[in-house]
Amino acid sequence: MNGYVKQVQNWLSQEFPDYFSETGKYPILPDGIAGQSTMNALTMALQITVDVTEIDGEWNQELSEKCPIVNAVSVPNVIRIAQGCLYCKGYYDNGFNGEFTVGTKADIESFKQDLGLSVFESVIEPDFFRSLLTLDQVRETKDTDQYIRAAQQYLNKNYYQTFSTMLSFLPTDGVYEAKTNRALIIVLQKELYSGFINYLKALPPEADGLTLYEKMFPYIKEGAVTQLTDNARGIIELPKLAAVIEAYIDNKSTVPSFWAGWGGDLASSMLATTLAL
Repeated sequence: MNGYVKQVQNWLSQEFPDYFSETGKYPILPDGIAGQSTMNALTMALQITVDVTEIDGEWNQELSEKCPIVNAVSVPNVIRIAQGCLYCKGYYDNGFNGEFTVGTKADIESFKQDLGLSVFESVIEPDFFRSLLTLDQVRETKDTDQYIRAAQQYLNKNYYQTFSTMLSFLPTDGVYEAKTNRALIIVLQKELYSGFINYLKALPPEADGLTLYEKMFPYIKEGAVTQLTDNARGIIELPKLAAVIEAYIDNKSTVPSFWAGWGGDLASSMLATTLAL
């Protein structure tokens, strides 16, 4: 049992009795464990405080739009919810009192540094609040692998905007898990798409005066030059596309014919399965 987490749980029950007390809709057991029920309760507490329409404990578009930046002029309950999240993340040093103190700023700075950032403000923007409201751990533990942690921090620092619509900041406790794996796939797709498009643009014109990129341009999504579409069934999967184009360029001299057919389909389905898992 963690006494700091239990303090947060007791406050939630007292401040929002209709929801989290023993007789509330979603009673919280004050067991001192920062589990999913506690994080859901903190999310609902924020939804209630900022007047979100549906109180469901989920980070949704409305909460994203209404979530304030937590700073010295924020309402006490918003500050306290943020402090409660910091407690659940293992930052216990600087109070759970609804006041945006120097100590609270120090905890925010530690949290952002643990995420892997080097340039930031000592406030909690909505993206960081979203991350605080997850079970993702960001501090080192006895199970931390420093190489994995460095990779997670690198991804947060350099590629967060690439995967931010699907994921919050990655955990940075140095434990390899599904979220880190998914972020790596998303980042790899982005880099491969960007590199492939640039490669196509660099090819010289063909006999008809058009480059291969110009011939493919009708299939490139408007306003998003890194996404390709077949104009019928959706996004073209990169493994198959790359093989087919390479076969085209090399007159099929270096690419086995199966790779431009069932082999590409297999690679694409493997990618889709990995993403789903």
